[in-house]
Amino acid sequence: MSIQMKQLRVRKGLKQSEVAKRLNMPTRRYGSYEREERAISLIDAARVADVLECTLDELAGRDFQPNDNSLTSDESNLVGIFRESNAQGKASIMAVAQAQPGMGTVSERRTSKVDSGRSA
Repeated sequence: MSIQMKQLRVRKGLKQSEVAKRLNMPTRRYGSYEREERAISLIDAARVADVLECTLDELAGRDFQPNDNSLTSDESNLVGIFRESNAQGKASIMAVAQAQPGMGTVSERRTSKVDSGRSA
């Protein structure tokens, strides 16, 4: 798990000390998890996953992809790109998607569908 933990942390642009501070634990303890000097509890692993904005599967190095055959290859690729992007990249992707004609936020589209159903 340590290799993935470090890769995910680096991808987020965080230092060990920053992650440790967010977890409210000493930097040495967090570093010992990355170096596999100390076994990480499930509770701490879940907290690390929250800070690194990933799933426990990703943290453990599992390449788990749900079987969603309803996605096209392009849609699946886009989801993968989005998931691997940092916060700024995700914001950019969302801005481009929402700028498309007829698009907005999911809640705006849902509200529009509900409103159009009521007027029918």
